[in-house]
Amino acid sequence: MKTDTELSDFLSYWIEPGFPHWYVIYTKPHSEDLVQGEFQKKGISVFLPKIREVRFRKGRLQEQIEPLFPNYLFANFTIPDSYYDVKWARGVKRIIGSGDMPIPLDDSIVIYIRQQLDRKGLIRPKPSLKVGDLVRVKEGPLEGLGGVVHGQIDSKGRVKILMDVLHSGAKVKLPYSHLKRYG
Repeated sequence: MKTDTELSDFLSYWIEPGFPHWYVIYTKPHSEDLVQGEFQKKGISVFLPKIREVRFRKGRLQEQIEPLFPNYLFANFTIPDSYYDVKWARGVKRIIGSGDMPIPLDDSIVIYIRQQLDRKGLIRPKPSLKVGDLVRVKEGPLEGLGGVVHGQIDSKGRVKILMDVLHSGAKVKLPYSHLKRYG
């Protein structure tokens, strides 16, 4: 554990004291929302980017909102003023840095991620599939079957696929996350 003097020496070299910077916070498993709430109670700016995913569970499709970076979030605070409030908040494992010394994140990273948010404040996966691509279904009841992308991704994250089932062209809509390009 670093002493207050070592912390102060380090911070004066790397960080402009009294000026807020973004830091990456590593949380305990599944504690991102808890940590976000703790920081908000303390008046610390926090950014927890989330992504909408569609998965096949218990025989049906379910939409889930998950952290974009599991076990991580971003906090904007000043050092040394809020250092211990952040470090000892419930659910926090550590502030990412060099050993015990936090290293600030370039603001442009947080700005870029925020620019990727949709109207609901979620990151929407960017499809890399285009019409005509050969795909294989990687999960769900059609797992292992192949097909050809026949349409663009829709607002619910589904893609129309033309599948050769019993030598007849069947068109099905599947979640983008269930498909993998091949060929």
